[in-house]
Amino acid sequence: MTLQQAISVLETAGIENARLEAQLLLGIVTGSNRAQILAGTYPPLSPEQAQRYLQLVLERRNRVPLAYLRGTQEFYGLTFRVGEEVLIPRPETELLVDFAREKLSHRETPPLLADVGTGSGCIIIATLTHLPDATAVATDVSAPALKVAHRNAQENEVAHRVEWVHTRLLDGITSKFDMILSNPPYIPSQELETLQPEVRDNEPPLALDGGEDGLSVIRPLSANAVRSLKVGGYLAIEIARGQASAVVALFHEAGFHEVGTRPDMAGIERIVVGRKP
Repeated sequence: MTLQQAISVLETAGIENARLEAQLLLGIVTGSNRAQILAGTYPPLSPEQAQRYLQLVLERRNRVPLAYLRGTQEFYGLTFRVGEEVLIPRPETELLVDFAREKLSHRETPPLLADVGTGSGCIIIATLTHLPDATAVATDVSAPALKVAHRNAQENEVAHRVEWVHTRLLDGITSKFDMILSNPPYIPSQELETLQPEVRDNEPPLALDGGEDGLSVIRPLSANAVRSLKVGGYLAIEIARGQASAVVALFHEAGFHEVGTRPDMAGIERIVVGRKP
């Protein structure tokens, strides 16, 4: 399969940015960068590489996410391994890292953080990279996800500062934290079928399905997190469009003060934050 044929296949399948994605897939196969692909200076494909390229193009035509085909995704300037075990890191989630850096960068004592539903580990790994004195506990109900997260932590040289716990939310954990971060499943169950096929058919439902109203995980997390925080500690949770008022109310009910929201680049209220009095 040639590059032009790959572009045609992806365009016919309705893939946005088909030309770019065909070039990126060719780069995966040849080990060439995009400048070499654009200039046509990449080496000729061997029969094995041609077969691999065809396979990747057909998988992308069938809406397997590009990040899964590549095996990695960039997040907060770092590279993370991703696969069907974990949600693909997204730019809006970087707001949680921003918030942690804002509140914890100048602490006199090393902060202890929790990452609930760590998935690929992108949130806590990026945070620890920028808070060199911090340590963390990262939890997930998925054992395969924790394996991916641990490998990412090793490759980003922060694994020795994280305790990985296979549990629901913070069940069984007695530590008190300076901050709890979470990108929980928040898509209402009835909306899952409306998601793009890349998400609906490939990313783990466990990381997406937030129950009937999208708050089935956020509700117990916000209610119980205050007990796991030190006085003055923060909870910060990523939410979906339109959930801000409901989640703010849950934070107030749980006893949090200084409750507020932070918008993403599209102006959507994307994270809710609160402080334990």
